[in-house]
Order: sequence, then structure tokens, then C-alpha cells
Amino acid sequence: NFLDAVVVDARAEGVVCELSAGPRWPIPGTSSPVGVQVRVMTRPESLRLVRADDAGPDALRGRILERRFAGGFTYYRVSVASGRELLVAVTGRPIVDDAGEVGVELLPDGTARAFPATEP
Repeated sequence: NFLDAVVVDARAEGVVCELSAGPRWPIPGTSSPVGVQVRVMTRPESLRLVRADDAGPDALRGRILERRFAGGFTYYRVSVASGRELLVAVTGRPIVDDAGEVGVELLPDGTARAFPATEP
């Protein structure tokens, strides 16, 4: 999963990136100056789906496009407001319906990294 963002805060433990859709996600272990365009990478298991009504201010809003079962995981392909599609891996019983708007949040201990943005 790759999302366009800009660094809005630089801290000793990492940076805070504002995603193009508006949410701000902390990215530990990354150093970059404020104002730099980056691409944020997350793994599907580092994200969680929540009901739209339960989504916090730093959740991406989206719609589920597809659901696929694979062993202990259910993979959801979600179209988010920025126009990107994300893959979200959910273990156990999902708490969202397949229809309607959902929120996609970065788990507190989820893996996310920021890399310098490159031209397409």
C-alpha cells in the first residue's frame, strides 16, 4: 500500500505525515525535513477497518470493493478518497459490512515507512 503525503512534523522518534486525503499518521524511524513530499508505505496487516461512524479524525474514508478469504485472514480491497486502493488484512471476525463507507486506520503498532516521493 502506497499513499502520497507531506511531512508536517519532525520529531526525534520519527515524522508525522499528512496524507493527501487529510489524515495525519506518525511514521517512526523516519527522518525527513518538514515540507518534503513522501510516499507512505504500509503493510495490509498494519491497517484496520472500522465502521465509518467509529472512524477517528486520522482515518481514511473509503468503500470496500472486494473481500477475499485466505486462511486466518480476510483481505479487503478498499477504494479511499484520494483515489488509491488499499489492501487491508483482517484477522478474526470483521466489524464492518461489505456495503457502505468504512474507515481505514493505521494500527498503533502497525508498520509504516515514508520514502522520498518520486515522479510517476
